[in-house]
Amino acid sequence: MASATWKQPCMKCYKSGGVATCGGCQRWFCGKHFIEHRHELTAKMDDIGQEHDLLRRDLLQENNVQSLLSRIDDWEKKSIKNIQEAAEKARADVRESIEHSKQQLQPTLRQVAEQLQVSRESDDYTEIDLEHWIEKLKEIRKLLEEHSSIEISEDVPTQSLVCRIQVKQSTTKQNEKHLLEENFIETISSK
Repeated sequence: MASATWKQPCMKCYKSGGVATCGGCQRWFCGKHFIEHRHELTAKMDDIGQEHDLLRRDLLQENNVQSLLSRIDDWEKKSIKNIQEAAEKARADVRESIEHSKQQLQPTLRQVAEQLQVSRESDDYTEIDLEHWIEKLKEIRKLLEEHSSIEISEDVPTQSLVCRIQVKQSTTKQNEKHLLEENFIETISSK
């Protein structure tokens, strides 16, 4: 009694018995469809090669780096401008405050100067007058110092003109990169 051998059908046409099996997908193909299957695999390999080349090009290009550096440059310029504007306003405020103090005290100082001049020209003054003028000058000096006691204060950091800039890499992306490297190594070692 003759034994009949059973052949696997072709996965594409299901007709004739498969004459070749693919080592990757483990499917059987007839001669014609095995060649087509190999062409499909070759096309996929070409696509993977192109994707690799694009990824490599993108990795080597510094477009993303330039964009990030440009943002940092913009932040720097904006911060410097804010600082310069705040400094100019502070200078103007100091000048205005000092000028205001001078204008308030000048009439009193002028009045004392006139009294001194008149008394000196007429040679009409005593110790009492001298003490009076000394006290008046001390008062004017004290008022000048009080008016001129300008303090410079800086805002607390949360209200700063300059926002702090930080560069952060998310831990998720780092973990994904690590997993990708592990998976790639596992894939390579299993071959």
